[in-house]
Amino acid sequence: MPDTYAQLQRCTNQELLDEVTGFLDLAQIPYRLQSTAGVSSAAWMGFKDQGSVAVMVPGVRLTEARAFLEEQYRNDALPADHYLHSMKAEDLAGMLADPESWSAYDIAHARQLAATRGVAPEVVEELRSEIQEQRQLGKSAPPWILGAALVLACLGSFAGLVSMAMTGSIVFMKETGAGVSYHTYNATSRRWAKVILVLATAVTCYTFGLLLFSAS
Repeated sequence: MPDTYAQLQRCTNQELLDEVTGFLDLAQIPYRLQSTAGVSSAAWMGFKDQGSVAVMVPGVRLTEARAFLEEQYRNDALPADHYLHSMKAEDLAGMLADPESWSAYDIAHARQLAATRGVAPEVVEELRSEIQEQRQLGKSAPPWILGAALVLACLGSFAGLVSMAMTGSIVFMKETGAGVSYHTYNATSRRWAKVILVLATAVTCYTFGLLLFSAS
């Protein structure tokens, strides 16, 4: 069974990308690169229009890779004007409770600042549990997307294909946090999307069938 890759860090420039991948090479941790367009590659893909490249590592080694990056950054001096200096203790706790949403550099220094400001590990763990619970519940799909998908499903043909793509992403899209995979959208959104997906599939097959029949 192939390894499932999870996002380690998103890089917005070549320098950062080279730095992160260099550390992974040093740690002998395999990685893949994925652009904002969702195309995987092991080569340079470029940064255009403020785009970014996600560095992906095997999910089973995500924690190890994250810890290694933080270790490399821990001894780097934090600039005096860095925004972390102005963050309150509760803000630092929130960062540490959701480290996957921040760069390894920021988290490495946030841990040091949190220690000096007396942020209790129990508080961080409690916040982390709340964040993970909320994420696992998933978010609601925008009603206008479901409505548009329904209209396109009823039209069938190529419009139906668009509807299938829209609803399919709602049904199957997942995210990874702390090495745990969960659905992006909540159960109610996925349930409605499944209904529209079935409708779109049926109508699309019917309309394409009519087109093929009339052309023959």
